Amino acid sequence: MERIRESLAERLASALDLPQDVVGDLPKTTLIGDSRVLVENHRGLIRYSPREIRIRTARGELVVTGTRLHIGSILRQELVVGGRILHIELRR
Repeated sequence: MERIRESLAERLASALDLPQDVVGDLPKTTLIGDSRVLVENHRGLIRYSPREIRIRTARGELVVTGTRLHIGSILRQELVVGGRILHIELRR
């Protein structure tokens, strides 16, 4: 059932020429240089340390690693990670 809903959302986004992250509650990650990551459509924090931050998303776990990592802001739909970003990975 989940896969059918995702497929329908993808087709709707394509037909209306809308970004899929808007229609399908998909995570949108924006890297700004090597010092900031903006994560939209997150589902909360899993783990937080100065070297690793794990964020829950609809598509799995987003893992940000680096040094001096910190949460710049956390809102219902948006989370900002600051510090020196070395690696970003989506684990399904």
